[in-house]
Amino acid sequence: MKRYDNISQKEYRKTVLDHYENPRNLGLIDKFDFEGSATNKSCEDEVSIRLRINEDVIEEVGIELDACVVCRAFASMFSENIKGEKIRDMRELDEKSFFEIVGFYPRKVRKKCSMVVFHALKNCFD
Repeated sequence: MKRYDNISQKEYRKTVLDHYENPRNLGLIDKFDFEGSATNKSCEDEVSIRLRINEDVIEEVGIELDACVVCRAFASMFSENIKGEKIRDMRELDEKSFFEIVGFYPRKVRKKCSMVVFHALKNCFD
């Protein structure tokens, strides 16, 4: 799991741009156990996520994105970092834990964009 703790603004921009241009786990998987989606109504970012579980552990993740730079990047980083996590931990995930998994916080003005994938994940369990 790659973490981005204590990185400079330059590294933050570089990481976000990399995940925007090359999103990880892009494409919804055909065989899945959980599916959720969410939309940021203020800018219309959309994220869908599918999870395949094996023995209570996330084995595979697929995401579909129609989103801005920050939303795409955070969805990519989150999807990359939740493989191997226990599904029960994802059910209980809170905002603070979400950002710990991603590895860093966005600028305050982009927080809603960064959290669309969090809401999509939570919708998997509704």
